[in-house]
Amino acid sequence: QRALESFAEAMVKVQRSQAQGAPAEAKLGAIRELEASLQQQPPAAALAQATYELGNLKYVEGQYPGSRTAYELAAATKSPTLSRLAQVNVGYTWEAQKDYAKAIEVFQKAVTPLKPGDFLYDEILVDLGRVQELAGQKDAAIKTYRRLLDNPKTRRSDDIRARLATLEK
Repeated sequence: QRALESFAEAMVKVQRSQAQGAPAEAKLGAIRELEASLQQQPPAAALAQATYELGNLKYVEGQYPGSRTAYELAAATKSPTLSRLAQVNVGYTWEAQKDYAKAIEVFQKAVTPLKPGDFLYDEILVDLGRVQELAGQKDAAIKTYRRLLDNPKTRRSDDIRARLATLEK
């Protein structure tokens, strides 16, 4: 019971820290509250959510290794949605640190079990293509973007065609 109360209090602080005009100290306080709530050993669902939110807060603060650790823990959850979101965010931490090879690896691993129409399929491929571009892997990026266009239901086709037009010059 106390663990759930601690988690709920921490989540209130997280929400307040994300309000427009919230002072920087509010985010640091929310990080401390989430870390403290995790020490209380909340139930698995609350633990996964708290860990994911901790990753988000640390990411915003530029604490990429700590953020990545939190996301990796959240990715191990039984919730497929939260797990996939956390996996993708691990890739974002590597991208933010300009370690494009590791970001590419994470995005490739995250998209491998997916098929067109699955949750985050298009977004992960766009992320993968973007990071391949940043890494100077023009041909790989073109291949990734073309893979997206193979899906007639993609909502990203205009964006992708624009990227391809730029890359194929």
